[in-house]
Amino acid sequence: MRDARTELANDRARYAQAAQVADQAARAEEFRREAQKQEIVDDARKQAAEAIAAVGRADAAAASLRGQLARYVAAVREASADPGPASGSPPAGDPIGVLADVFGRADSRAGELAKGLDAARIAGVACERYADGLQPAPK
Repeated sequence: MRDARTELANDRARYAQAAQVADQAARAEEFRREAQKQEIVDDARKQAAEAIAAVGRADAAAASLRGQLARYVAAVREASADPGPASGSPPAGDPIGVLADVFGRADSRAGELAKGLDAARIAGVACERYADGLQPAPK
């Protein structure tokens, strides 16, 4: 009877130790995942900040180009016999004005699309990295 009690006590101690080891392993895995998630979030924020800075530089370059185009359009209109209307959109007979308008609208829309696509790419990469991080740590 004593051997059975001793054996039972030893089994309980082994099971308790195994449970403690499993609990520690689960906590370590949780901490690993949390640290990896935070790293992914930090990287995504850094990439978003870099994308915003790039957008700012692109907007400045586009504004410079729009200014150059406006000066060119004004010079062409000045040189032509018909300077165009004083206000409103350019007439259909003013090809340089139409071209400038189309360029401006296309450039504006391209900027909007680029911002959305940058944000989607950054979010997608972060999600993919996070999903990959949910895999158990290599042993």
